[in-house]
Amino acid sequence: MVSAALREIFTAESHETATERMGTVLERLAGPVPKVAQLLEGAEEDLLAFYRSRLRTGPSCAAPTLWSGSSVRWAGAPTWLGSSPTTPR
Repeated sequence: MVSAALREIFTAESHETATERMGTVLERLAGPVPKVAQLLEGAEEDLLAFYRSRLRTGPSCAAPTLWSGSSVRWAGAPTWLGSSPTTPR
């Protein structure tokens, strides 16, 4: 229910539409999940900031690029790299 409501906000085409949808989503969530509605209302500016930056730069149309490196693992390479608390020494 909550994820569908958030998806509804983030699929809006413009800041104005997202703001309208945010209001309807908050009203709809206020009954069944009031704490979630309060959290979303408090974070409204941050949630909708995506649309303000999108207005300045436009939507990203860059095509994904493929990595040009080899994906074949060298036979002698260790299966782990780096150091972590669980890394064998």
